[in-house]
Amino acid sequence: MLCASVCALAAAAPAQAQDLVFNQYSVYRISPTAKYFTPGSIIKGYNYKGVLKLEMICRNKVDVEKDDQILRDKLVSTGFFSQQGFQFSAGATVVSVLNADFGANLVNTVTMSVTDAVVYEYSAEDLNEIRKELLSRPACAEAVTNPRNKYRAEFNGSPAGLFQNQRFVIGNIVYRVDFNKDNPRASSLALQAQVTKQLQVKFGLTHLNASGSELRGENVVIGLNPIWQPNWGQ
Repeated sequence: MLCASVCALAAAAPAQAQDLVFNQYSVYRISPTAKYFTPGSIIKGYNYKGVLKLEMICRNKVDVEKDDQILRDKLVSTGFFSQQGFQFSAGATVVSVLNADFGANLVNTVTMSVTDAVVYEYSAEDLNEIRKELLSRPACAEAVTNPRNKYRAEFNGSPAGLFQNQRFVIGNIVYRVDFNKDNPRASSLALQAQVTKQLQVKFGLTHLNASGSELRGENVVIGLNPIWQPNWGQ
């Protein structure tokens, strides 16, 4: 499961203002954030404390910049998802894991910033056509009928199982490590790079680029609205 190594990161970040903002636009914050979960794909997911944990099942290959079927909701996007964006703490667990891995109090905080986010949406008709094409692939059809992917109406307070992502948010992400200035070891640029790389590897953030004390990614899927399997025929 793709989120296996990163689930702790999302679990560590409490559902505070950022999740309220996502919910306002009818999207769940996802774990892991990635370019992999393209619009229209068939995905397995479940809700954990307001964060949707994901596993790719059947990928829809699409370029969001060139696909004219995808509606871009500029009115919504100019709201909270603006150029200024927002940021929040990745949580104490992330800091504890990094400090434990290096055997020293090197890290004070890890923050995640989101900027230039845009809300996109497929129509139900377009999703249906995409789904027909995906299910024509033998491997995809087999995965959809696999008992391990069976839909559950209730799991952790919400549905779980297979879905297509209809409404989704793509934005630029930066994870920034704030090092402990009171620890002389933490001033080493080489060590800072090691810690940042460990953040990337430990929490499955390999879709982001590591540099110094930051992980960066552009046009990353950070939230989506699932259309669950029982609703596919509607």
